[in-house]
Amino acid sequence: MILSAYKCEEALTSIEIYDKKTQEVYDLMKALEDYFLIDSIPDPDTKSSKFFGQVLISRFSTVFEVAVTYMKKCKGRIDEYADLFGIFFAYPPLEVAKFCSKKRMKDLNLLL
Repeated sequence: MILSAYKCEEALTSIEIYDKKTQEVYDLMKALEDYFLIDSIPDPDTKSSKFFGQVLISRFSTVFEVAVTYMKKCKGRIDEYADLFGIFFAYPPLEVAKFCSKKRMKDLNLLL
């Protein structure tokens, strides 16, 4: 995942990290910050001294700023902005459209 972000094959990469020492996550972010824009989105429901959440990395400043802003706004639960994150995470546009269409129909109670 990190290599594909480095080679600009993906606009944004998200690494999900669970049950790791906070210092280890900090060290990872510190090691990568010379090459990427990087930030962490901790899971707000976790009451632990360890890190649970996501680390976002990108080489594109606008993509990164938008992603971090929206990720923090929705507290890491990105389904609300599935179209935006689907495109950022390099899913094919048709797949993103189908997912969003199903989600919209489910939200409107038109799909079980």
